[in-house]
Amino acid sequence: KLVAGDYQPILDFFARFLPDTLSRDHVLKYLAHLVQHPGEKIEHGIIVTGGFGTGKGTLHRIVTAILGDKNARKIEGVELGQQWTARLVDAQVLMIEEAHHGERLEVFEKTKELLTAEFFYAEDKNVRRFRGRTPRGIFLASNDAAPMVLPRGDRRWFVCATPETPETDEEKKANRAFFKQLHDLLDRDDSTVAAFAEYLRTLSLEGFNAKGAPPMTKAKEVATEESRTPIAQMLADLIHTGGIPFHRDVMSVAEMIHALKTSTWADNLERLNPKKVARAMQDLGARKVNMDGDHHLEVVVA
Repeated sequence: KLVAGDYQPILDFFARFLPDTLSRDHVLKYLAHLVQHPGEKIEHGIIVTGGFGTGKGTLHRIVTAILGDKNARKIEGVELGQQWTARLVDAQVLMIEEAHHGERLEVFEKTKELLTAEFFYAEDKNVRRFRGRTPRGIFLASNDAAPMVLPRGDRRWFVCATPETPETDEEKKANRAFFKQLHDLLDRDDSTVAAFAEYLRTLSLEGFNAKGAPPMTKAKEVATEESRTPIAQMLADLIHTGGIPFHRDVMSVAEMIHALKTSTWADNLERLNPKKVARAMQDLGARKVNMDGDHHLEVVVA
Protein backbone atom coordinates (compact mmCIF):
# COMPACT_ATOMS: atom_id res chain seq x y z
CA LYS A 1 0.00 0.00 0.00
CA LEU A 2 1.31 3.45 -0.93
CA VAL A 3 1.45 5.92 1.92
CA ALA A 4 1.32 9.70 1.47
CA GLY A 5 4.37 11.48 2.85
CA ASP A 6 6.76 8.68 1.85
CA TYR A 7 9.16 9.42 -1.05
CA GLN A 8 9.81 5.74 -1.79
CA PRO A 9 7.04 5.52 -4.44
CA ILE A 10 8.82 8.20 -6.47
CA LEU A 11 12.13 6.36 -6.15
CA ASP A 12 10.28 3.23 -7.32
CA PHE A 13 9.10 5.23 -10.32
CA PHE A 14 12.68 6.24 -11.18
CA ALA A 15 13.84 2.63 -10.85
CA ARG A 16 11.18 1.63 -13.38
CA PHE A 17 11.62 4.71 -15.57
CA LEU A 18 15.43 4.53 -15.80
CA PRO A 19 16.58 0.96 -15.07
CA ASP A 20 20.16 1.86 -16.02
CA THR A 21 21.82 2.72 -12.69
CA LEU A 22 24.21 5.33 -14.12
CA SER A 23 21.37 7.16 -15.86
CA ARG A 24 19.08 7.06 -12.84
CA ASP A 25 21.77 8.29 -10.44
CA HIS A 26 22.74 11.14 -12.76
CA VAL A 27 19.17 12.33 -13.26
CA LEU A 28 18.49 12.22 -9.52
CA LYS A 29 21.65 14.24 -8.82
CA TYR A 30 20.65 16.67 -11.57
CA LEU A 31 17.33 17.21 -9.79
CA ALA A 32 19.09 17.44 -6.43
CA HIS A 33 21.41 20.14 -7.78
CA LEU A 34 18.41 22.15 -8.99
CA VAL A 35 16.90 21.91 -5.52
CA GLN A 36 20.08 22.51 -3.52
CA HIS A 37 21.53 25.23 -5.78
CA PRO A 38 18.53 26.79 -7.56
CA GLY A 39 20.45 29.78 -8.89
CA GLU A 40 23.48 27.88 -10.20
CA LYS A 41 23.40 26.91 -13.85
CA ILE A 42 23.94 23.30 -14.92
CA GLU A 43 25.75 23.50 -18.23
CA HIS A 44 24.28 20.36 -19.72
CA GLY A 45 20.75 19.17 -20.31
CA ILE A 46 18.95 15.85 -19.95
CA ILE A 47 17.49 14.09 -23.00
CA VAL A 48 15.11 11.23 -22.21
CA THR A 49 14.21 8.97 -25.14
CA GLY A 50 11.69 6.16 -25.19
CA GLY A 51 8.27 5.10 -26.36
CA PHE A 52 4.78 6.04 -25.27
CA GLY A 53 3.61 5.20 -21.77
CA THR A 54 7.04 4.83 -20.18
CA GLY A 55 6.82 7.78 -17.78
CA LYS A 56 8.24 10.89 -19.51
CA GLY A 57 5.09 12.84 -18.69
CA THR A 58 5.25 11.67 -15.07
CA LEU A 59 8.83 12.97 -14.80
CA HIS A 60 7.66 16.39 -15.96
CA ARG A 61 4.80 16.30 -13.47
CA ILE A 62 7.18 15.54 -10.58
CA VAL A 63 9.66 18.25 -11.60
CA THR A 64 6.86 20.81 -11.86
CA ALA A 65 5.46 19.80 -8.47
CA ILE A 66 8.89 20.19 -6.83
CA LEU A 67 9.87 23.52 -8.40
CA GLY A 68 6.46 25.11 -8.98
CA ASP A 69 4.58 26.08 -12.14
CA LYS A 70 6.30 29.47 -12.40
CA ASN A 71 9.79 27.97 -12.15
CA ALA A 72 9.33 24.89 -14.36
CA ARG A 73 8.07 25.82 -17.83
CA LYS A 74 6.78 23.18 -20.21
CA ILE A 75 7.03 23.84 -23.94
CA GLU A 76 6.39 21.78 -27.05
CA GLY A 77 9.46 20.60 -28.94
CA VAL A 78 8.43 22.47 -32.07
CA GLU A 79 9.01 25.77 -30.24
CA LEU A 80 12.79 25.18 -30.31
CA GLY A 81 12.81 25.68 -34.06
CA GLN A 82 10.58 28.75 -34.16
CA GLN A 83 11.55 32.41 -34.51
CA TRP A 84 9.85 33.52 -31.30
CA THR A 85 12.04 32.52 -28.37
CA ALA A 86 10.65 34.44 -25.38
CA ARG A 87 9.33 31.26 -23.75
CA LEU A 88 12.81 29.72 -23.70
CA VAL A 89 14.11 32.17 -21.09
CA ASP A 90 13.35 33.45 -17.58
CA ALA A 91 12.40 30.08 -16.07
CA GLN A 92 14.48 27.98 -13.69
CA VAL A 93 13.89 24.79 -15.67
CA LEU A 94 12.76 24.27 -19.25
CA MET A 95 10.91 21.03 -19.98
CA ILE A 96 10.65 20.29 -23.69
CA GLU A 97 8.10 17.70 -24.79
CA GLU A 98 8.20 15.58 -27.93
CA ALA A 99 11.13 17.14 -29.75
CA HIS A 100 11.77 15.93 -33.30
CA HIS A 101 14.37 18.06 -35.05
CA GLY A 102 16.23 15.57 -37.22
CA GLU A 103 19.20 17.17 -38.93
CA ARG A 104 18.45 20.79 -38.03
CA LEU A 105 21.83 21.81 -36.66
CA GLU A 106 20.55 25.30 -35.83
CA VAL A 107 18.33 23.76 -33.13
CA PHE A 108 21.37 22.12 -31.53
CA GLU A 109 23.24 25.44 -31.69
CA LYS A 110 20.33 27.27 -30.05
CA THR A 111 20.11 24.75 -27.19
CA LYS A 112 23.89 24.90 -26.78
CA GLU A 113 23.62 28.65 -26.18
CA LEU A 114 20.75 28.14 -23.74
CA LEU A 115 22.84 25.58 -21.84
CA THR A 116 26.12 27.49 -21.67
CA ALA A 117 25.32 31.21 -21.60
CA GLU A 118 23.90 33.07 -18.61
CA PHE A 119 21.74 35.22 -20.88
CA PHE A 120 20.03 34.72 -24.25
CA TYR A 121 18.69 37.43 -26.55
CA ALA A 122 15.07 36.45 -27.18
CA GLU A 123 12.32 37.85 -29.32
CA ASP A 124 8.57 37.54 -29.53
CA LYS A 125 5.82 38.80 -31.77
CA ASN A 126 5.24 42.54 -31.24
CA VAL A 127 7.97 42.58 -28.56
CA ARG A 128 11.39 44.15 -28.90
CA ARG A 129 14.38 41.82 -28.71
CA PHE A 130 15.36 41.48 -25.06
CA ARG A 131 17.96 39.80 -22.87
CA GLY A 132 16.48 36.92 -20.89
CA ARG A 133 18.06 34.70 -18.26
CA THR A 134 18.70 31.18 -19.49
CA PRO A 135 17.30 28.14 -17.64
CA ARG A 136 19.31 26.59 -14.82
CA GLY A 137 18.49 23.17 -16.25
CA ILE A 138 16.79 21.67 -19.31
CA PHE A 139 14.89 18.40 -19.76
CA LEU A 140 14.02 17.25 -23.28
CA ALA A 141 11.77 14.24 -23.91
CA SER A 142 11.22 12.47 -27.21
CA ASN A 143 9.93 9.23 -28.66
CA ASP A 144 12.86 9.40 -31.11
CA ALA A 145 16.20 7.82 -30.21
CA ALA A 146 17.83 10.86 -31.88
CA PRO A 147 15.60 13.93 -31.42
CA MET A 148 18.26 16.37 -32.64
CA VAL A 149 21.72 16.45 -34.18
CA LEU A 150 24.34 15.45 -31.60
CA PRO A 151 27.84 15.96 -33.03
CA ARG A 152 30.49 13.51 -31.94
CA GLY A 153 32.24 14.84 -28.85
CA ASP A 154 29.19 16.82 -27.69
CA ARG A 155 29.54 17.96 -24.06
CA ARG A 156 26.12 19.55 -23.54
CA TRP A 157 23.63 16.67 -23.37
CA PHE A 158 23.23 13.64 -21.13
CA VAL A 159 21.08 11.06 -22.91
CA CYS A 160 19.16 8.29 -21.16
CA ALA A 161 16.55 5.85 -22.39
CA THR A 162 13.40 4.46 -20.82
CA PRO A 163 12.41 0.81 -21.34
CA GLU A 164 10.47 -0.16 -24.46
CA THR A 165 6.75 0.56 -24.57
CA PRO A 166 4.90 -2.43 -23.03
CA GLU A 167 3.65 -4.75 -25.76
CA THR A 168 1.93 -7.78 -24.22
CA ASP A 169 -1.45 -7.49 -22.52
CA GLU A 170 0.12 -8.52 -19.22
CA GLU A 171 2.84 -5.85 -19.51
CA LYS A 172 0.31 -3.18 -20.43
CA LYS A 173 -1.93 -4.11 -17.51
CA ALA A 174 0.95 -4.00 -15.01
CA ASN A 175 2.19 -0.69 -16.44
CA ARG A 176 -1.25 0.94 -16.23
CA ALA A 177 -1.73 -0.31 -12.66
CA PHE A 178 1.66 1.07 -11.56
CA PHE A 179 1.08 4.53 -12.97
CA LYS A 180 -2.54 4.73 -11.81
CA GLN A 181 -1.48 3.94 -8.27
CA LEU A 182 1.32 6.52 -8.39
CA HIS A 183 -0.84 9.25 -9.95
CA ASP A 184 -3.64 8.61 -7.46
CA LEU A 185 -1.09 9.11 -4.69
CA LEU A 186 0.22 12.32 -6.25
CA ASP A 187 -3.35 13.56 -6.72
CA ARG A 188 -4.21 12.96 -3.06
CA ASP A 189 -1.98 15.72 -1.66
CA ASP A 190 1.49 17.25 -1.90
CA SER A 191 3.10 15.24 0.90
CA THR A 192 4.75 12.59 -1.31
CA VAL A 193 6.40 15.21 -3.54
CA ALA A 194 7.37 17.23 -0.47
CA ALA A 195 9.06 14.18 1.04
CA PHE A 196 10.89 13.54 -2.24
CA ALA A 197 12.02 17.18 -2.40
CA GLU A 198 13.44 16.81 1.11
CA TYR A 199 15.21 13.63 0.00
CA LEU A 200 16.79 15.61 -2.86
CA ARG A 201 17.92 18.35 -0.46
CA THR A 202 20.01 15.80 1.43
CA LEU A 203 21.21 13.74 -1.54
CA SER A 204 24.99 13.78 -2.00
CA LEU A 205 26.18 15.50 -5.17
CA GLU A 206 29.53 13.71 -5.10
CA GLY A 207 30.70 12.98 -8.64
CA PHE A 208 28.22 15.40 -10.23
CA ASN A 209 29.82 18.19 -12.28
CA ALA A 210 27.47 21.03 -13.13
CA LYS A 211 30.05 22.71 -15.38
CA GLY A 212 31.76 19.79 -17.09
CA ALA A 213 30.72 17.19 -19.64
CA PRO A 214 28.16 14.64 -18.44
CA PRO A 215 28.93 10.90 -18.49
CA MET A 216 28.63 8.96 -21.72
CA THR A 217 25.80 6.44 -21.99
CA LYS A 218 24.81 3.77 -24.47
CA ALA A 219 21.71 5.84 -25.23
CA LYS A 220 23.93 8.78 -26.22
CA GLU A 221 26.07 6.60 -28.45
CA VAL A 222 22.88 5.53 -30.25
CA ALA A 223 21.56 9.10 -30.43
CA THR A 224 24.87 10.40 -31.82
CA GLU A 225 25.05 7.69 -34.47
CA GLU A 226 21.41 8.06 -35.52
CA SER A 227 21.49 11.86 -35.53
CA ARG A 228 24.00 12.12 -38.35
CA THR A 229 22.82 14.34 -41.16
CA PRO A 230 22.16 12.62 -44.50
CA ILE A 231 25.41 14.09 -45.86
CA ALA A 232 27.35 12.67 -42.91
CA GLN A 233 25.74 9.26 -43.42
CA MET A 234 26.74 9.28 -47.09
CA LEU A 235 30.28 10.40 -46.33
CA ALA A 236 30.61 7.68 -43.68
CA ASP A 237 29.66 5.06 -46.29
CA LEU A 238 32.11 6.49 -48.84
CA ILE A 239 34.90 6.47 -46.25
CA HIS A 240 34.07 2.86 -45.43
CA THR A 241 34.33 1.80 -49.11
CA GLY A 242 37.67 3.61 -49.47
CA GLY A 243 37.09 4.98 -52.96
CA ILE A 244 38.67 8.14 -54.39
CA PRO A 245 39.51 10.47 -52.62
CA PHE A 246 38.86 8.54 -49.42
CA HIS A 247 41.77 6.17 -50.08
CA ARG A 248 44.00 9.00 -48.83
CA ASP A 249 44.32 10.44 -45.32
CA VAL A 250 44.07 14.06 -46.53
CA MET A 251 41.64 15.48 -49.07
CA SER A 252 39.97 18.74 -49.97
CA VAL A 253 36.31 19.56 -49.48
CA ALA A 254 36.02 20.09 -53.24
CA GLU A 255 37.13 16.48 -53.77
CA MET A 256 34.54 15.28 -51.27
CA ILE A 257 31.77 17.20 -53.01
CA HIS A 258 32.81 15.71 -56.35
CA ALA A 259 32.79 12.22 -54.82
CA LEU A 260 29.29 12.78 -53.42
CA LYS A 261 27.93 14.09 -56.72
CA THR A 262 29.32 11.13 -58.67
CA SER A 263 28.32 8.48 -56.11
CA THR A 264 25.25 6.24 -56.02
CA TRP A 265 23.92 8.69 -53.41
CA ALA A 266 23.71 11.56 -55.92
CA ASP A 267 19.94 11.36 -56.40
CA ASN A 268 19.38 11.64 -52.64
CA LEU A 269 21.54 14.71 -52.09
CA GLU A 270 20.34 18.11 -51.02
CA ARG A 271 22.10 21.24 -52.25
CA LEU A 272 25.77 20.96 -51.26
CA ASN A 273 28.03 23.72 -50.06
CA PRO A 274 31.59 23.51 -48.69
CA LYS A 275 30.67 24.57 -45.15
CA LYS A 276 27.97 21.91 -44.85
CA VAL A 277 30.25 19.15 -46.17
CA ALA A 278 33.16 20.24 -43.94
CA ARG A 279 30.86 20.31 -40.90
CA ALA A 280 29.60 16.81 -41.71
CA MET A 281 33.18 15.51 -41.96
CA GLN A 282 34.05 17.11 -38.62
CA ASP A 283 31.02 15.41 -37.07
CA LEU A 284 32.56 12.15 -38.29
CA GLY A 285 35.81 12.92 -36.46
CA ALA A 286 37.86 14.72 -39.11
CA ARG A 287 39.93 17.82 -38.42
CA LYS A 288 40.94 20.86 -40.45
CA VAL A 289 44.52 21.22 -41.74
CA ASN A 290 46.42 23.55 -44.08
CA MET A 291 48.95 22.22 -46.56
CA ASP A 292 51.78 24.04 -48.38
CA GLY A 293 50.38 27.43 -47.44
CA ASP A 294 47.12 26.64 -49.21
CA HIS A 295 44.32 28.05 -47.09
CA HIS A 296 41.55 26.14 -48.76
CA LEU A 297 39.83 23.94 -46.22
CA GLU A 298 41.49 20.55 -46.00
CA VAL A 299 40.35 17.63 -43.89
CA VAL A 300 42.32 14.77 -42.46
CA VAL A 301 40.22 11.72 -41.65
CA ALA A 302 40.75 10.55 -38.07
